[in-house]
Amino acid sequence: MSEGNSQLVMGARCIEIAHTRISPFSSDGVDRFALSVDELVENFLQHRMYPVQLASTLDVEAVRLFHHWLQRAQRPFQPAEQPWVPVGRVGPLLVLGHIRLEANTLPFSLGTFQPVALRREDYEKQLAHVGTLLDGWHLRESTNADIAFGAGRFPATVVMPTDRRNAFSFLAQYFHRPRGEAALLDKFLADREAAELSLPSGYAAAAWFIRGEGAVAQPGILRLSEPTQRRLPEALRRRISAVFEIGRHLWCATSTLPPLEIEDRLYAELGEGWTVHWILRPSDQVVAAEIASSNESGSLAASKIVLPNSTTSRPSRQDVIESEERLIVLEEKDWQRFDPRHRESAAPESLWKWAVYKALQEGSTDLHVEPGVKTTRLRQRVDGLLEEILEVPTSVGEAMVYSLMTQVGLGSDKYRPIDGSFQIELNSKDASRSQTVRVRANAYPIRGTTQKIALRFLPRQGAVPPLETLLPAKPARYMSRAISRSEGLVLVCGPTGSGKTTTLFSALAALNRPDVNVTTLENPVEVLLEGVNQAEINDRRDVTWASLNRAFLRQDPDVGLIGEIRDEDTAKTILRAALTGHLVFGSLHTKSCATSIVRMTDLGADPNMLAESLILVVSQRLIRRLCAKCRGEATPTAEEQTLFLRHGLDVPARLSRVGRHAHDCEHCRGRGYRGRVAAVEVLPNVPAVRRMIEERVVSQAYDKWMKKHQLSTVFENALELAAQGLTTTSEALTLQDAWDSGDWGHLY
Repeated sequence: MSEGNSQLVMGARCIEIAHTRISPFSSDGVDRFALSVDELVENFLQHRMYPVQLASTLDVEAVRLFHHWLQRAQRPFQPAEQPWVPVGRVGPLLVLGHIRLEANTLPFSLGTFQPVALRREDYEKQLAHVGTLLDGWHLRESTNADIAFGAGRFPATVVMPTDRRNAFSFLAQYFHRPRGEAALLDKFLADREAAELSLPSGYAAAAWFIRGEGAVAQPGILRLSEPTQRRLPEALRRRISAVFEIGRHLWCATSTLPPLEIEDRLYAELGEGWTVHWILRPSDQVVAAEIASSNESGSLAASKIVLPNSTTSRPSRQDVIESEERLIVLEEKDWQRFDPRHRESAAPESLWKWAVYKALQEGSTDLHVEPGVKTTRLRQRVDGLLEEILEVPTSVGEAMVYSLMTQVGLGSDKYRPIDGSFQIELNSKDASRSQTVRVRANAYPIRGTTQKIALRFLPRQGAVPPLETLLPAKPARYMSRAISRSEGLVLVCGPTGSGKTTTLFSALAALNRPDVNVTTLENPVEVLLEGVNQAEINDRRDVTWASLNRAFLRQDPDVGLIGEIRDEDTAKTILRAALTGHLVFGSLHTKSCATSIVRMTDLGADPNMLAESLILVVSQRLIRRLCAKCRGEATPTAEEQTLFLRHGLDVPARLSRVGRHAHDCEHCRGRGYRGRVAAVEVLPNVPAVRRMIEERVVSQAYDKWMKKHQLSTVFENALELAAQGLTTTSEALTLQDAWDSGDWGHLY
């Protein structure tokens, strides 16, 4: 340990700390610091000393190591002399605090410990606590068996390492450390091929500091101000800790130095005049913080380890390769004012990214890029209907298709169909608008010259509404009763785009509890639901429907989902599961509840097994919901009155219409409709239905039974929704059978 003038040699560079006082212990310091804002910033730039506010806890291990440093140097700890005090450690590197930086008070050479600036009250409390511990019998009389000692002294001129390997050797040579950590460090140094992940916590950050790369932090010892944390965009708060804010300077800790685009986002959020100073924290510090917060969340788990959420940060190239999903990051500020009609903005990449941004903003479910003979058009599907958003020349369109395919991982093959998926991270200054969306992509070769691209935007992780808000009241009650059973089969039916997946996962979410094993078989996985074991078909890796189907029951599911019942093997598997003590959900692409039962027997399901296992059949469609802001009302027309009466429904006094001023409505963007609502029919497997299944009756027999027992069809439920003002009769009529109206005779 050296005193007085100390020199650090970084390569051939020397820094001398003079015996001069950098700042007086004034009574008007900023935020109760002894230093002004300029002095705090200067100390950080020159000596990596940053301001902190301490938490109420004391790092006893850091005090123990500090005690051994003092013992080796044969220096007493004298509070009256206002010494530096230990506040934490990063690996073997001590974090020492003081109210100011003075050469005559330095315990070790600068660059061999992390200095922090303390507020007066924090310094006085820490000084008292450390003094009490150092005077205590448990430190004074403790053995040294659990400490691996380094030299504990530095020569007058310290030659500091400039590469990573030598930095770790430097730590082993000079620094005291717990024996368990010392063994891991020695093992690392003995194996030149060893990865730094095998090192104890904080050692990589300590080596980074020793090489003079920058400051390091131990967030566990700090009190992080909530207002200061809110300076950070919400999407960055699990990646960055706001350590301290003073004046218009913000110190931030991060486990890896942020890329330029992250730094740009932070500056954009802070506004003009701010300066951000970066500090490195051990990567496991964020894990510890997550564990601490999760233990206060009331989780039912006996113990829980929470890793950092990767959705808020851009994955590395290796992550992308392993997950087979690319990440496209869109900043809202870049696209809000983007006008694709301007030639200078019409780069192919910009066009499709703008279209994706627009589709997400308007709640689209799909986006199509369609190269034509002379032009390429982009269309989005909103509330079930396609609408054109852009048309460009074919040459631009082909370049746009190539850019999109290569960037989202579809490759550049023009001649064969390609399936893939990727993720979009949309960042906004308004944290509530930021989102990460999974996208299913398909390329379809057309005319042998190019590809048509279809993008399907999948629901966000866990974003499924409860059944009572998803389905009309009566079908929701039937569904809730069905899923309360411990075994049996629930079928959800309808064409593509009818909302089957959302209904199924709403049911699974209601059953997703710690005491329930939920397992699915899907192609592909569309809704990611934490706690559900979701398997996906992957033909490229020979993960086939047949192989997963065979393994499904071996997973011992309490609740299971087979995404689509497509063949005899699947039909038999799902019945076997339902009959052996499992609650199983399945889907069929059928028109009605009645035709679903007939389809199951056509696929080879034994009627007796089906009759015994089936609980409920649900068939549904989606129709557009009227905009609540601009809808109007009118008296039902004669045709509408006849329509309601013919289907045994009461004629409402008033029916809702698209409002006269819908074209000016910002809420629905002039469409008159916003969102969709499910029209649903249900068929419970009561004894009478069970007998009909065993007798293999035709579908019309089920229809007749449903009508007798006042169970509405999908079309009749749509009329009921129109009577409630949720949609229009014109929307309901889109679900009517083509020949149901009885007015087809004139077509001859």
